[in-house]
Amino acid sequence: MSKHAPNPDYGQGIFRRRIKLDNEGNHVLAELEDCNHGFRLRLHHDGQQVTAIDVETLRYPLTTCKGAGEPLQALIGCPLTPAIDKILKHTRPSSNCTHLFDLATLAIAHASRSEKRRVYDIEVPDSTTDLTELQVKRNGLIIHQWQASDHKLCSPSSVAGKPLMKGFYFWVFKHFHGEALEAALVLQKGYFVSRARHIDLDASAGMPASDDKYMLGACYTYSPAIVAEAFRETHSVRDFTDCPEQLLQFL
Repeated sequence: MSKHAPNPDYGQGIFRRRIKLDNEGNHVLAELEDCNHGFRLRLHHDGQQVTAIDVETLRYPLTTCKGAGEPLQALIGCPLTPAIDKILKHTRPSSNCTHLFDLATLAIAHASRSEKRRVYDIEVPDSTTDLTELQVKRNGLIIHQWQASDHKLCSPSSVAGKPLMKGFYFWVFKHFHGEALEAALVLQKGYFVSRARHIDLDASAGMPASDDKYMLGACYTYSPAIVAEAFRETHSVRDFTDCPEQLLQFL
């Protein structure tokens, strides 16, 4: 991240991400928005498995992200299940846009439930100390409220010392199950994206993605076949610190 200019407003804001899942007959409408991303997809199914996936990339940080709906088509035929770990085995996550893939897996899980609507809200306030606060709500109720330092959890005591970045998946599938696991996965990815608030990404417009050496191979845009054509978008950042009601309006 050292090649990017620092965000002069960091320390005064809150990273916010909202995910909404709606069961609508034979498809799920899934939407995601945060400071750097705005995605919508419709996951069609026959009650047993995925039959089609339609993707709208409404706002994204890199020019090639708009093509990230194509590798998601590998999920067609995936059985509907609330077990996220089983969905993850159906295709290779790193060949996809991280956030579209996560949204699709949540849509598959939601299609297997009778619940009409599910909304996740993630909050990670800017940290001016060594301690970072992060929480996820599901339909307005707090599911996880964690504290972290140096990318490791500090509290609650049941997860203290566990990594939030590298090594997260090794422990989280053993520690949590069902609804608690899904919410934990949602919160961790929000934490991952919240780190972008340290950077003035608008000032990096036009920068080649290949400069981000630490990201190479991590996702669709940073794959060897795509990264050479990827550049930072202009004016792609939004700040929802004081206006969470604008999330999923895709303004």
